[in-house]
Amino acid sequence: GGQMVKSFVDIFPESYRSHLAGLFQEIQHVLSRYIRGQILMSCIIATLTFLGMWAMGVPYPMVIGILAAITEWIPIVGPIVGAVPAILLSATVSLSLPLKVIIFYIVIQQIDSHLIMPQVMGAVISLHPVVIVIALLIGGTLFGVAGMILTVPVTAVLQILCKHLWFYNTYKEKAMKYNGNNENRN
Repeated sequence: GGQMVKSFVDIFPESYRSHLAGLFQEIQHVLSRYIRGQILMSCIIATLTFLGMWAMGVPYPMVIGILAAITEWIPIVGPIVGAVPAILLSATVSLSLPLKVIIFYIVIQQIDSHLIMPQVMGAVISLHPVVIVIALLIGGTLFGVAGMILTVPVTAVLQILCKHLWFYNTYKEKAMKYNGNNENRN
């Protein structure tokens, strides 16, 4: 990856290379923080799910918690897929338990969607929680589940690119000064 970025940056004039290398480093940093944020969210959901299933007496609460952590990576559809085994297993215990499990998953999903995800991702990738929610709505509307999965990292990268484009004239002036200094040396 590093060699590919260096090869790409080397295409541009020398005066722009340090700026582009910094830009790519910043993008790589925010994407790695996004992945760490997703892992943190998965751990939170796994813990909450495990504790809920254990408290309600659903068989195999640890397995259900791990499944919830894995399906947490898929917005909207993931928690539904993760809830199905818990609902089926709860039906083996009593006939009223599946309803309690469904209510539990609805509450956990609401807490995750409106509180945990915007707060964790906002802190990890420096995006305001409202921006994340709006981006998820737009991504889901335009591109479905794939859009919802990719929306947050794409929004973070767009934020970096917009910041760098906003200050483009500053970088351009630095590059022109750099080129002028090099011409004077030759």
